[in-house]
Amino acid sequence: MGFVAPLVLVGLGALAIPVLIHLIQRERKRVVEFPSLMFLRKIPYQSVRRRRLRDLTLLAMRLAALAMIVAAFARPFFKRDALSAATQNGAREAVILVDTSYSMEYGDRWTKARSAANDAVRGMGAGDRASLVFFNSGAEVAVRSTADRGRLESAVAGGATVAGATRYAPALKLAASLLSESALPRREIVLISDFQRRGWEQTPGRDDVRLPERTTLTPVNVASGETVNLSVTPVSLQRSRFENHDRVAVTAGVVNHSENRNSQATAGCRISARWVAARCR
Repeated sequence: MGFVAPLVLVGLGALAIPVLIHLIQRERKRVVEFPSLMFLRKIPYQSVRRRRLRDLTLLAMRLAALAMIVAAFARPFFKRDALSAATQNGAREAVILVDTSYSMEYGDRWTKARSAANDAVRGMGAGDRASLVFFNSGAEVAVRSTADRGRLESAVAGGATVAGATRYAPALKLAASLLSESALPRREIVLISDFQRRGWEQTPGRDDVRLPERTTLTPVNVASGETVNLSVTPVSLQRSRFENHDRVAVTAGVVNHSENRNSQATAGCRISARWVAARCR
C-alpha cells in the first residue's frame, strides 16, 4: 500500500482534537445562590471526572471520521495482486484505433469498422486492458486504458465519421504513448481503417513514429473489393466579358488512384465547362 501525497498524513495530528474535546468538556453545574464569600478561603477546584474520557463510542466515531478525511486527501493506492497475476499470465494492453475520416462513409465501411472494433473488445482476455482512439487528421482518446468491455462498446457505438482527411502518424504516436504507460507484458495496436494512401504521406520532422518494443500492429482493412478511387485536382476559373455578361471557363482535372486504371484517359482526363451567367457580378 502506498500514498500519492504522503505529506498529507501529517494531518493525522488532528486526531488529538476529539480527545481534547472529551477531556476539557465542561460539566453543566447547578447554580446555587449563597451569601457573601468574602470571609471564606478560596480553594481551586479541579474536577476529577473532567480528566476522564467519556462517551468512547462518540470519540471513536470522531477519530475515524478525521482519519478517513486525511487518508482521502493522501490518495492511498494498493499494489494489487491482480496486476501481478495479469503480468504473469501474459495479459495484453491494446489500443484500438478507429478511422473516422470522410472516406469511411463510403458504402458499408463505417459499419464494418464498428463491427471490427467490437470484435477487438470482445476478444479481450482475463486481465487484458484496452484504450479506444478515434482518428482522422488528428487523434482523440475516447476511452483510456480499462478492462470494462461495456464501456468500450458504448464508446464504439457513440463514434461517428467526420469531414476530415486521414493521417495515421498522429494516431500511432498517441497509441505509442498509451502503451508506454502500461506495465503489462504484451502490447498491441489494432488499426481499423480503409487505408487511404494519402494517409501515409509524412511531414518531414513531424511524422516520425516509433512504437514501444515488442508491440504488435494488427491492421484491419474495411475496404472490400476493387473500388473506384478518383480525386479532383485544383479547379481553375477564367473570367471574360461578353456583351455585358460575364463568361466563366472552369477547368478541372480528375485523377484515378485505383489499383486498376482502365485507360490513360481515365487516369488523367481534363474537363472543361463554359456557360454564360446573366448579369454575373
